[in-house]
Amino acid sequence: MIAKGQNGVSDELVAASGCSAGGLRPPSNENWQPLVMIVEPTASQRLYLSAITEKDGYRVVLAGSCEEATEIFALLAPDIVVADFNLPDGNGIELGDELRRTAAKPPYLIVMRP
Repeated sequence: MIAKGQNGVSDELVAASGCSAGGLRPPSNENWQPLVMIVEPTASQRLYLSAITEKDGYRVVLAGSCEEATEIFALLAPDIVVADFNLPDGNGIELGDELRRTAAKPPYLIVMRP
């Protein structure tokens, strides 16, 4: 569960994403980079994938389960979702189907299989 801030959105999550509360996109500018959500149950793998993604200039938000990813997606609407196939409460393909079903603008989805 994500701790909510004043506006019902995690202040830390919003600050880390570079977006404004409620999933609104930042103003268009030439320095804006897509927001990537990495969904990986293993903390060390999440940090590794985050580091290499951020190194390439992308903004990153992390989730460890389908439930957490769905909540984050509703708040921040990431442009790209990179998900492990095996998640503690489902799999990356099911997660992608759910996100596409509920999104105004479906994300690009990358599912990693073992």
